[in-house]
Amino acid sequence: MKRKYIIFASLSLIAIGTIIPLYLLSLPKPPTTSTPSQNQQTTIERVVASKESNVYHKPSCRYAEKIKSENKIWFDSPAEARAAGYRPCEVCNPG
Repeated sequence: MKRKYIIFASLSLIAIGTIIPLYLLSLPKPPTTSTPSQNQQTTIERVVASKESNVYHKPSCRYAEKIKSENKIWFDSPAEARAAGYRPCEVCNPG
């Protein structure tokens, strides 16, 4: 005997006396092929500071954009800037 299914707005199927939620009928997601090491790539972000202050910034920070080009000092990482005596900006929080 064939069962008749009716789709309701409540996202359920009724099969003569049985209610089956549609999410149970969905197909499983295929497994991902990426490994955690591919997703967790560490990038060292360069930071910029001014010769006239002790604060370093992300290059996109509104205060970094105000630093004159002749006063800019570039560091390869926030750790390098801290080692040189600079502190992180409280607005952009470069790390």
